[in-house]
Amino acid sequence: MSPALPTRRQDIEAVRVLAAFGIVWFHAHAPQLALGYAGLVVFLVLSVWLSAGSRQGWAAVRQRARRLLLPWALWFVVYGWYVHTLRLPVVDTRHGLLAGVLAGSNIHLWYLPFMFAVLLLADGLRRLLPARGLALGAGLLATALALAIPLWRPHTLGSFYPLRQWADAALPVSYGLMLLGAGALTPAQRTAALAVPVLAAALMAPLESFGLTSALGLGVCAWLARRPAPAPGGWSVQWLSDLCMGIYLVHILVLEALLLRTPLRGALLAVAVFAVSALLVAGGRALAPRWRGWWS
Repeated sequence: MSPALPTRRQDIEAVRVLAAFGIVWFHAHAPQLALGYAGLVVFLVLSVWLSAGSRQGWAAVRQRARRLLLPWALWFVVYGWYVHTLRLPVVDTRHGLLAGVLAGSNIHLWYLPFMFAVLLLADGLRRLLPARGLALGAGLLATALALAIPLWRPHTLGSFYPLRQWADAALPVSYGLMLLGAGALTPAQRTAALAVPVLAAALMAPLESFGLTSALGLGVCAWLARRPAPAPGGWSVQWLSDLCMGIYLVHILVLEALLLRTPLRGALLAVAVFAVSALLVAGGRALAPRWRGWWS
């Protein structure tokens, strides 16, 4: 078992691609939306689990800002221009200017500033807490959040953006924090830390659909953490995995401005949006490789 930071494992990269496709599937309103939304759960867990790096202090802050806040600012302008052409408000200020800005000019942009804050928190926790304490504490928090899904989720669903996204993200983020420190646990503790939040979410599935979504997403991540790292070489999806953030950022524009005007719907629409988004991101990176970090 290797729950510590994985480095370019192609099984993890393949799951990352599937998670990105799940998000596109959900936004395309394809069948079985709960399966698509599980992609967001996986995306969040992997974003935290893969976050540990060699840089510390302000160097890490600058690196995360370049990776997350620069694309957020650029796409805020792009989607702001798009919604302005539709005669819609660029920022929804009904719940305050700050909430509107953090939600973004398109709602999926909430992920970028949120993850920037989460990764800074993860950096701080890793400095302050021993790995074992981080893993046990985060695992307990993930379990508590899973068991309480029927209590908190009906309330957050009735709240405003991006509060409802933050609430849904709390469980996978906690699970990702647990994975960051899970290498310091004993084998029995690791097994429990991986399995108990998944089982707790599954138990809540009959009461709240997010329980099923969380159990699926967390279960996939638990499977990745349990299985041995594949031997180097062989098959690789790295070329597609490297496009995932760009696909996430551009796919709403592809969906709404282009493909919703076609007869495609359901699964075919999701596949088309993912494929066109991937081609656009790959083409943009090939034409301007120097600037790819600014937008993808």
